[in-house]
Amino acid sequence: MRQNSFPPFMEVEEGIDLTVDTADLKKAIRWTIFATTSEKSRFELDGLKWVLEKEGAKVIATDGRRLSCVGRDWKSSGEISCLIPTKTMHEAMNSLPDEGEVAIRVGERKMMMSCGDICMSSNLLVDNFPPYDRIIPKESLIQAVIPREELYAAVKRASNLASLETNMLTLELKKDALGIVGERQEVGGLGKDEVGIEYSGDDLKVFYNHRFLTDVLKVLDSEKIVLELWDATRPGVIKPVGDEDYLYVIMPMRPPEEDAEDEA
Repeated sequence: MRQNSFPPFMEVEEGIDLTVDTADLKKAIRWTIFATTSEKSRFELDGLKWVLEKEGAKVIATDGRRLSCVGRDWKSSGEISCLIPTKTMHEAMNSLPDEGEVAIRVGERKMMMSCGDICMSSNLLVDNFPPYDRIIPKESLIQAVIPREELYAAVKRASNLASLETNMLTLELKKDALGIVGERQEVGGLGKDEVGIEYSGDDLKVFYNHRFLTDVLKVLDSEKIVLELWDATRPGVIKPVGDEDYLYVIMPMRPPEEDAEDEA
């Protein structure tokens, strides 16, 4: 008879404990995990950063071009910061039930989740996560309130004619309206859509990767979002109206004419 070579389940004997509603945990994962990266050269970003404190927690993800951060009122037995692999978080989102509570223990090198008959254990990544708090802008000069579903649909339509190489869309802010423009110069195609918004500032153009917009718009569930800007060159911030515990930082792209000047 062959000896069972399956490795034994290794529990986390010591660590920081917390109990979390499973639906809330899965929501926090869903709102952040899309911003991780699978690039092998940037393995330190292939995970979710958890910052646990006695009075609350944060879950953060970034791929270097955008950052997603959600705060939660999870109470833990102590304070710890760790980096949990993306694969582990995907497995938790797929395996845990939609209702109930999950007991979590985070140690120095491992973490464990227990919910009913389900028990998961995972190694932690070496935490070389960038200082995320420095990436998050502190103030904004420009704010636009935009219907989320309308913006999501308009971005998807305009993206059909965005450049296949850059995925770039142009967002044209003007009083009470937002224009979304996709242009594919290779075939001379141009697609433009417009959404009514709450905005009274000066006209402004910003350039974004359309995938970075649709990724966040499709996971949020608020009726409206706030787009906070400074100018066309600095990071923008998207926040759901009615939920101050979430923010999404997105880096703008360089305008096509600037790239053309550099090449010249």
